[in-house]
Amino acid sequence: REVGICSTFFRQRGYGFVSREGKESSQASDVQLHVAHAKGKKLQEWVKANGLNGGERVRYTLDFEQNRGKGYAADWELVD
Repeated sequence: REVGICSTFFRQRGYGFVSREGKESSQASDVQLHVAHAKGKKLQEWVKANGLNGGERVRYTLDFEQNRGKGYAADWELVD
C-alpha cells in the first residue's frame, strides 16, 4: 500500500489526482483517484457530498487499467 497527497479533486465529476509520496508530482507520476474506488460505502457517500481538499493524505493500493496502462488508486482511504 502506498500513501499519497490529494493534489486535485473535482467533486462534481467524482475524481481527482494523488501525488505519490516520495515522487515528484507530474502528470506522468500522479495517480487517478475515483470516488467509486474508495474503501466502503460510508466513505464514498461522504466524498460525494464533501469532496476532498488538496493536501489531504490517502492510503491506497496502486492498480492499473489494462486498456490504458495508467495507474489508479484502488481501495483508498483517508489517513490522519
